[in-house]
Amino acid sequence: MLVQKCQKCSEPFTWKSIMKSCFLGYKLIKCGSCNSEHYVSLITRIGYSTFAGIIPMIFVYVLIFTKVINILNIFREYFIALLLWITLLTLIMPFFARYHIREARENNKIER
Repeated sequence: MLVQKCQKCSEPFTWKSIMKSCFLGYKLIKCGSCNSEHYVSLITRIGYSTFAGIIPMIFVYVLIFTKVINILNIFREYFIALLLWITLLTLIMPFFARYHIREARENNKIER
C-alpha cells in the first residue's frame, strides 16, 4: 500500500508530511506542487485512536480479569509493550491515513 496522493494533481504526499500532520493535531497537508490543502478524514482519526489506546487497554483488562497476570506486576511490561505498539502504529499510519481536499476558501467569501 502506498502513501496517499493529492486528489487534485496526484502528487504523492511524503511520509514526513503525514507524520508531521498527525503529531501536530492532524493539521492540514499542503500539496507541494498545486498548493491544495488536504485534511485528515474522521475515519483515520478514530481508527488511530482506537488502535493506539483502546485495543491495548481491552487486552490488559481481559488478562487481568481472567487472572492471567497480576495487576501489581504489570506496569513496566505494559508500558514497554504500549510504547512498542504505538511506535509500530506510528510507522505504518502514513500508509493507511486518508486525506480529503479542502474546498477553496475564496468561494465561500464571494458567496457571502
